Amino acid sequence: MKRLGEKFVTCLNRKTTMEIVIYSICILVGIAAGILEFVALDKTPATSADYEPLEAQAYAISQNPNLLFKTEGKAEITNVETTLTLKNSECTLITKYNSDFQVVETTKKDNSYPIIVAIIISIVFGACFGFAAFLAIVLLLLIWAVILTIHDLIHGRPNK
Repeated sequence: MKRLGEKFVTCLNRKTTMEIVIYSICILVGIAAGILEFVALDKTPATSADYEPLEAQAYAISQNPNLLFKTEGKAEITNVETTLTLKNSECTLITKYNSDFQVVETTKKDNSYPIIVAIIISIVFGACFGFAAFLAIVLLLLIWAVILTIHDLIHGRPNK
């Protein structure tokens, strides 16, 4: 650990103040983006209360098939069966009906991410966002250098 600290200090001593500021800004932007992404991801598993409205809607459709055309789910209709996919923010319910609209199969899917997957997604997102911030800063500095060079050429000042 001490060796790593010494390498870090040696690396910082070779950098200019502007490079340190740019890297610091990019690291902070990446960390903030990663934390925001982690907070935004759904990590709470769906409960039976989350499935109840979807199950009630699927049951109502089996009682009255005309409700299928009024629902906001995705329906796939074939000659043999009808598949209805109903979603909410927490879960997905896939119900298959036979030709008489009797429920043949019901599949429940949870829309949440396992905690380790959420952490990995957040780290990757934060790293990408930090790198994007670095590219944006470098691009702005490049544009600024071009503007200053053009300004010096127009006004006849020699380059340093």
